[in-house]
Amino acid sequence: MNNLTILRGGARLIALLLVFALLGTAYGQDDKVQILYWDEARSPVADVAIEQIIANFEEANPDIDVVREVIAWEVLGDIAKSSIEAGEGPDIMTYDAGPAYAGILANAGLLLPLDEAYAANNWDERLVSISRAWTTFGGHVYGVGHELEAQGLYWNKRIFAEEELEVPATFAELVELCGTLRERGYEAPMALGWGNPHAFSLAHNWYNILANYVPVETVAAAISGEHPFSDPEIVASIELVTTDMVDAGCYHDDAYAIGFLDGNNMHYAGESPLMLMSTWAMQFFTDEITDEFGFMILPPIEVRPQGMIHLMGSGWFIPADTDHPEETIRFLDYLVSPETIQLWLDAGTLPAQAGVDYSPYEMRPVYRDFTTLVATWDGPLAYHLDVLTPANWNTFVFESIGEIPAGRMTAQEFAEQMDVEMQKAVEEGRHADLTG
Repeated sequence: MNNLTILRGGARLIALLLVFALLGTAYGQDDKVQILYWDEARSPVADVAIEQIIANFEEANPDIDVVREVIAWEVLGDIAKSSIEAGEGPDIMTYDAGPAYAGILANAGLLLPLDEAYAANNWDERLVSISRAWTTFGGHVYGVGHELEAQGLYWNKRIFAEEELEVPATFAELVELCGTLRERGYEAPMALGWGNPHAFSLAHNWYNILANYVPVETVAAAISGEHPFSDPEIVASIELVTTDMVDAGCYHDDAYAIGFLDGNNMHYAGESPLMLMSTWAMQFFTDEITDEFGFMILPPIEVRPQGMIHLMGSGWFIPADTDHPEETIRFLDYLVSPETIQLWLDAGTLPAQAGVDYSPYEMRPVYRDFTTLVATWDGPLAYHLDVLTPANWNTFVFESIGEIPAGRMTAQEFAEQMDVEMQKAVEEGRHADLTG
């Protein structure tokens, strides 16, 4: 054998090794599982944090590739059911919990039951109880809760200091403060817009009033279809927000023509000293906003007990037809792991993990107000209605509550129609049972 033969043989060996290497790489790529994750649109800061969570998961799980597609909340609500039915849905998605949202998908057999996953991953111990409660339909649990929220009152600390104002201790003081701020040149003492495409934001302000005006047990019975929304006290709570607060000048005169996010931006920009909103809004307190803000439960109305609306803003759900249930559940388990807590806080989101001591974590002071409130609250826990009420009821409320301040409907007429919509849902078995 001469040297040329050796060289040729060596060349063949090297070429063969290269082929095997390339085939191995291609096989590895083909063997990698891809998970499609539909997520709702969030703030830029939140997007960065969520992408980092995904990157950390992929690094720890090199056999899985997570593809995140961002879809506007209202669009996701429109396409989720039809997409999953057509076999074109994701492997996992962020979606609203409750019978009017995830409940519809679960009852149609479109979501994967997670009873075994809860047991295998000890989620009942690791997550707050409403994670299971708000995602259970027909005796099976279908989701994992996310985004613990509360409804409450924000105030701009800089403006209050410059104007030498005191934080209102009662609802009456809050309404009076609206007039004071108007006199001092603030066109919208309380940031709110209910102009696109309907007035759900005004309805959410009403939930705050309802929680502090009507006993929790009465509201639970109404949500369950066992008590009329035309109850005089419920009607009075509607009038407080749609008439009394409007007449007191709390909202911008053109609030009906201002979009939801544009309305909130008046608070972030320092144009509106107050905002009655859920803690979902905290994700928009970016580093570019230099003002500091406070957060508290709505001040008590008369001598009635305060109620904190404690809700789960969303959950994660897995369509029943996913090709990768094992890998998707592994990703879901990571989303609620302790490793993600700081990143979720960076995203302006309080994860649904139980027993967390938040004192060592970094967060804006306004967000610490919220975590402290959750940790120390011992009063009644009230309801954020539209995650528990049926879809037809929600549609009516969102589309019609703005008619009251416009003078085209009375609070009594509005409440009576809520009863009609709830009765329809009861007859069709589409209502929640909070009293059974």
